[in-house]
Amino acid sequence: MAVLRGDQAIVQSLVKENVKYVFGLPGGHSCEILYDALHGEESVKPILTRHEESGSFEALGYAKATGSVGFCHGTAGPGWGQLLPGVHEAYAGRVPLIAFCAAVPLKHYGMGALQEFPQEESMLPFCKWIYTVDKVEKVQWVMRRAFSVARSPPPGPVFINFPIDLGGEEADFPEYRSIPTTFYEADGEAVKVAGDALLGAEAPIIVAGGGVHLSGAYRELQELAELLTIPVLTTNSGKASIPETHPLYIGGVGLNKTRASERVYEESDCMLWVGSQLEEWATGQWNWRPEKAKFLYLDVDPEQMSRNWVPDVALVGDARLTLKRLVEYCRLKLEKAVKSHERLSRLSRYKGMYMQELEELRKTGSKPIHPGRLAVSISDAMPEDAIAVLGEGANRIWTATYLQVRRAGYWVSSSDYGCMGFSVPASLGVKLGRPEHVVFAVTGDGSFQMQMHELPVAVQYDLPVAWFIANDGALGWIKWYQREFKDGRIISVDFEAQWDFVKAAEAAGCVGMRVETPAELDEVVRKAFQVAQDGTPVVVDVLTETFQHTYGSNQYHRIGFPGKTG
Repeated sequence: MAVLRGDQAIVQSLVKENVKYVFGLPGGHSCEILYDALHGEESVKPILTRHEESGSFEALGYAKATGSVGFCHGTAGPGWGQLLPGVHEAYAGRVPLIAFCAAVPLKHYGMGALQEFPQEESMLPFCKWIYTVDKVEKVQWVMRRAFSVARSPPPGPVFINFPIDLGGEEADFPEYRSIPTTFYEADGEAVKVAGDALLGAEAPIIVAGGGVHLSGAYRELQELAELLTIPVLTTNSGKASIPETHPLYIGGVGLNKTRASERVYEESDCMLWVGSQLEEWATGQWNWRPEKAKFLYLDVDPEQMSRNWVPDVALVGDARLTLKRLVEYCRLKLEKAVKSHERLSRLSRYKGMYMQELEELRKTGSKPIHPGRLAVSISDAMPEDAIAVLGEGANRIWTATYLQVRRAGYWVSSSDYGCMGFSVPASLGVKLGRPEHVVFAVTGDGSFQMQMHELPVAVQYDLPVAWFIANDGALGWIKWYQREFKDGRIISVDFEAQWDFVKAAEAAGCVGMRVETPAELDEVVRKAFQVAQDGTPVVVDVLTETFQHTYGSNQYHRIGFPGKTG
């Protein structure tokens, strides 16, 4: 037993839970419960973000890149409120996150104290667990449970409300003990039924979702695909579940589909979805389900099984463990060779269609620059072990569809919650989590402006991230939508007064570059990656077209407005 103050017990728990970074900024309340106790603690480093929302996104990026729990902080009242977008994103994307907030003293609850707000109740709808600490003796219990709940499948956000008067109170605490997370595989009989369905199918497919990343199921997914010669398609969150240079990777689904991946998807007679929440964008508002395909659904969350599409075979369990069992079963049952030659011949034609689309984009010479041309240029220039970070906006669909990620797991994306601004701060969290890799983000000018205040953070903490801005001078997706579906009534989307992003980058201590023509694009992109590799953050402002959308996006938007686009 040791006598500790409440704030010391909090920091002790962070050390024992292997938390490396606290993302946020101190306020008057939070000095009493966290920051003073962090002083002199070398194993936990506070990252001074320029906004609490940015801190929540940086914690998300770190969690996605490492698989660890992200830890962000906001002071009482306004600081708490700024964390909400990141907590929402963690809930939607199933990311382990702890939002730790200061609260007014217990003795002042309900009396109108400075920055008092019903913080706990407001977090309830989108957290796995919330708790207001009411006794200093409970600190260890609260922290241990918070980390355990955040990590346990399905992972997600936890909110801790900590009244500041408990930070200075003392109590006897035992040695802190962390609780290991238990993962489980799907029912054995369900695995056999799913395996038999895949073995008996003529045109099976695998659709990989974000759960593959959460589980780290890359090897098992690829083994199953190669064993049975099954093409792999991905959702936005599941992109890079398999190296995208692999012959069995055909492209995306839903909003990110191409003509080639659409053909493979629609011709399937058995589809295994892994770790996807079957979101609206991935399923075309749940309209795009192959008519003759048996639906096998693997997810760690049993509630997903009845959320929309009803599976023919429900596999409730961890993706990595369950895929491993599925590989073992199929290998034992593989009495005759799969028609791999016939399948590969058919799939190679579709892969060729996809590669031809990339080549056509590579040759695009329009000015302003085609957004697909930017995606291909980045894909050609990025180091093989670079980690891509993607947020929201029209740039998302082009990047997610045509960027070629060469290694499984080297992709971090926001969920379909759709919170703009994510990629700028999230990339900083990714770089902190995986400092040995080049990290870059693709963003639109609308999203970039929401979070560009974090550029000095990159400089302050020596985080050489490369940001590529698809700058069309507008909220491009909304402007396109207004033209296509509101009879051209374009309003409140054009940035008639716009930042000079190059000067802004330089003012923050970063390198700034601008690209205006396709002829200079490839060289500037290569230089930007070299600048990042040499240790300096860099911003690349690329002037792009507005009225361009992918085939998948056009098809998706036709659902509500048939005949309008495509």
